[in-house]
Amino acid sequence: MIQSIQFVGIILIFINLTTSVIGMTVNNHQIDVSRQLSDVRYASSIQINDVMKHLDELQAIATASSGNRAVEAIGFNRTLDYITNFLSVNTEFKIKKTFFNLRNFQLLRNPTLSSTINGVVKTHIYSTNPAIGEFNYPLYTTSANISSDILITAIPNLGCPDDDWLVARPAPAGLVAIVKRGGCAFQSKGTLASKYNVAALLLYNDGITPSNMRPTKINLGQNNRVPALFLSYDLGKSLVTAANDPSQVATIRLTILTDNELNPVGNICANTTTGDPTQTIVIGSSGSAANLALAAALSSLLETSNYPTYKYRIRFCWWGAEELGKTASTTTPATAKSGSNKMITLFQDWFNRNQLPWDYTNFDGRSDYGSFLAAGIGAGGLFSGADAMKIIEQVNRYAAMLVRNLSGTASIRQDICYHQSCDKTTNINKFALEKMVKATAYAIEILGQQSALDSWLYPMREIEEISKKKSTATVSV
Repeated sequence: MIQSIQFVGIILIFINLTTSVIGMTVNNHQIDVSRQLSDVRYASSIQINDVMKHLDELQAIATASSGNRAVEAIGFNRTLDYITNFLSVNTEFKIKKTFFNLRNFQLLRNPTLSSTINGVVKTHIYSTNPAIGEFNYPLYTTSANISSDILITAIPNLGCPDDDWLVARPAPAGLVAIVKRGGCAFQSKGTLASKYNVAALLLYNDGITPSNMRPTKINLGQNNRVPALFLSYDLGKSLVTAANDPSQVATIRLTILTDNELNPVGNICANTTTGDPTQTIVIGSSGSAANLALAAALSSLLETSNYPTYKYRIRFCWWGAEELGKTASTTTPATAKSGSNKMITLFQDWFNRNQLPWDYTNFDGRSDYGSFLAAGIGAGGLFSGADAMKIIEQVNRYAAMLVRNLSGTASIRQDICYHQSCDKTTNINKFALEKMVKATAYAIEILGQQSALDSWLYPMREIEEISKKKSTATVSV
C-alpha cells in the first residue's frame, strides 16, 4: 500500500566491544530531559544471554562460511535467513525484505606497479600481507593498463580541497596523481581525482603511527571511477620526493584488472503492528545480535496486557553493505540537529543514572544514519569504539567509576580486532555490550511513550517544515 510516512527519529547502536569503552554518538550540547513515563520496563527486560545466543549463531554462520558474513558471500545470505526466520517465529512484527544493487567488486589478478626515477626502474611488491607488500589495492578501484611511462604529479597538502589539485604541478590531467592519507575520506580524494581526469591515483599511508606505515586495505566507495592503489608510507614518500625534485623524472607503470558487476543485496526491516504507521521511529544497528534482542524484547512487552502501546510505529532494520560505502551527508540540516540534540540527553540520562562513564564521539554522518540526517531527520545513538586509541585519562576515569579490569587499556586501539579476522565472540566484552543494549532500550521506550514526539524533538518552525515534506512525499510500505 502507499502511505505518507514521517520518520520522527532514528537510533543507531554500533557494537565493537573489547574494552569497557562506553561512548555516545553525540555532539556537545546539554538539554534537560523532561518526560512523563507510564511504564519503564524495556531496558530491564534485556538479557545479555539472549544477545550472546544471537552472536553465537552468527559466529557459527561465519565459521561455516569461510570465516565471514561479508556481502555477496554465502554467510551474508545465511545471515538474512537467520534474521528473517527468528523474527517470524519470535515476534508479531511485519517483516519486509528489500534489495538494492551493489557493485560486485572482484580483483581478477594481482595488480602490478613499477616506478622509474631518472632511468632507474623498480618493480614494487604487491601483497595482501601489509608486513610484506609495498602496495595493496583499494576496494572498488577500477581497471587500468598503463603499459608506458606516465609522469607522477604530487598533490600538495592532503588533496582534500579543489585548490590542492588546481595548484599541483604538473597539472594532474592525464597523469598519475599521488596523495597522502588524511584530512578527508578516501572517497573524497577519489572523487577529486576523477574530477581532474587523472590516469590513475596513488594514495599512500601517513606514517603517523607504526601501524600507519604499511599499505592497509582501504575503501574508495561504490561510486569510485578511478584506478587506484594504496602504498606504504615509505614508497609513497619516496615517489613524492622524486616527483617534487626538478632534477628528477619520475614515472609509473601499473596494471589493475577487476570485475565490477552489479548484484542485488538485501535489507531487512521489521515493523511493529501497533502505533501510527505514518510516524515511525527507526532502530538500526551495526550489531545484528543487539538489534534482534531489542526487537524480540519489545515484541514480548507489547504482547502483554499491562504494557502501554506506543503511539508510534517502531521499525527495526538490518542494512546490507553499510561497510562498503555510506551515503552520508557532510551537512546536517537544522531539523536533524535539534532532534539529535534531544536524543543525546536520553543516553546521557541513562548512563548517569546507572553511574557509568561515557564520552562524546564524532557525529559526522559517516555511517548508516547519514542519509537520515541529510533528510533533516533527528538521529542519535551509541558507539563503543573502533580503531581509535584509548588514552590514559579515559582509563583512569573509567576505573574510578567501574573497576580496573573493566577500564580498558591505554595506548592501544579500543577494538584491536576491528575489521580483523579475530573479531569473534571471544572478542566481546559482555559487560559493555549489555549496558549499550539496555541504554538503547531505555531511549526507545522514552521516545515511544511520548504523547507528542515531534514537538518533543523539534521546534515548532521545524515541525511545520517536516509537515510540508510529509504532505508531498509517499513511500511504499
